[in-house]
Amino acid sequence: MKRILFLGQKPLGKECFDLLAQLPGGIAEVVGISTNPEPTGWWNSADLWAIAKERGILSVSNEDRNEEDLISLIDEQGVNVILSVQHNWILSEKLLSRVKGEAWNLHLAKLPEYGGHHACSHAILNGDESYSVTLHRMTSEVDSGEIAFSRSFPITDGATARSLYEAACEEGRKAFSDLLKSWRHGESVRTEMMHGNSRFYSKHSLDPLREISDLSDADEVSRKARAFHFPPYPPAFLRIGEAKYLIVPDETELK
Repeated sequence: MKRILFLGQKPLGKECFDLLAQLPGGIAEVVGISTNPEPTGWWNSADLWAIAKERGILSVSNEDRNEEDLISLIDEQGVNVILSVQHNWILSEKLLSRVKGEAWNLHLAKLPEYGGHHACSHAILNGDESYSVTLHRMTSEVDSGEIAFSRSFPITDGATARSLYEAACEEGRKAFSDLLKSWRHGESVRTEMMHGNSRFYSKHSLDPLREISDLSDADEVSRKARAFHFPPYPPAFLRIGEAKYLIVPDETELK
């Protein structure tokens, strides 16, 4: 029996948690959750916290970094698997060693090329034609470790950061389901090493890129308008003299 500590938030975190609940009995049980206890972020919900309380699952707030609380939960509940979906902590080797490497993270971008944050925006800014999601074994180094499952799909013309994120969530659910399918069939999870040029985008990596420098450059205007379209976050903008103008895509053309 897999005794799981589930680290997650946002709608995708709840959807993956729901997929876990659909596993036949005797395969896995969530015995602990770390998530946001109050509605927060652009998703403005705390569904997983409420579910944990309703079902009597031990829960740890992720508002502050409380690794010792997680370690105590792992030891007390006999946790042998960690699953992370849209969670906001990098876990230490001390914690990961408690589950002997059975810790898996769903990253909504291609690895190792798009480690860190805002991958959907950066992929559009970089002019990529395809996008990937990655389910990988966790290590104490952010967005590293062997890859178990990945899924790729084309970036459509007119895609925005928000629409690309939603498409990535859909493929991310499938990658998560691939992991659960291997459990259901009693199969070992096969992994491969990451290959490619490693790059990490910081939480503030978009800040210096939001401004449009040349309104006559149609390609720049289009890419930045789409790359920064993720309400409620600030859109791209243009300065003319002392005035600042917000630039958003034509909603009739959003895909």
